[in-house]
Amino acid sequence: MKAPKPNTYVSLIGTILIMWLMVGYVYLLTPLDTLPSAAERQLSQENPLPAKALLHSTARVGDASLQLLTVKPQYQAREPVVVVAQLSGVPRDQVETTLASLLIEGDIQVLGPIAFARHSLSGEYIARITDNPATGLPLAAGTYKVVVRVGTDLVAAVPFQVQAETGELAWQGRPVRQPLKAAITDSTGIRY
Repeated sequence: MKAPKPNTYVSLIGTILIMWLMVGYVYLLTPLDTLPSAAERQLSQENPLPAKALLHSTARVGDASLQLLTVKPQYQAREPVVVVAQLSGVPRDQVETTLASLLIEGDIQVLGPIAFARHSLSGEYIARITDNPATGLPLAAGTYKVVVRVGTDLVAAVPFQVQAETGELAWQGRPVRQPLKAAITDSTGIRY
C-alpha cells in the first residue's frame, strides 16, 4: 500500500479550515432569535406572519433602523427577486462603507454577496437577485435568505422560497408604496 503524498494532508486541512471559516461568517451575519417585544407581539396578532420572519425583517439599534421587504409576495420561476432595504438613523457615509449583504441557501450555504444600489429619489437601497452569485445560473428550487448588515450591530434578514414552477415567498411583506414601485421600475426596468 502506498503512503499518501505529503501535500494531501495540507490540502485537506486547508479545505476544512476554509469551510469552518465560511460557516462562522454566516453565523456572524445571522441575527440571533430574540424574544419579541410588546409591540412586535401586538403586530404579530394583527398580521398573521410567522414569528421568526417578523423578527428578522426589522432590526433596530439605538436610533438606527434597518427594514428588509420584498416588492411582491410571489415571483415567477425566472423573474428577478427584488429586495428593498430601508435605512433610517444611519449617516450616509457610514452606510456606504459598511453595508454588507449575502444570499444564503438553506441555513448555512453562502452563495455570495448581493449588490444593493441606492435610489437617488427615495434614498432606499434596492437589490435585484436574478441568479445564483456562485454559479451564475438561475436560482434553483429551495429556501433562501438575504442577510444585510450595516456596521457590526444592525443586521436584518428576509427569507424567501423558490419553487420548481413558480417562486413563492415564505415571508409576506407589506405592500410597497406606488412611488417606490415607479422608482424601482425606472431604475431596474421591471414593471409592476
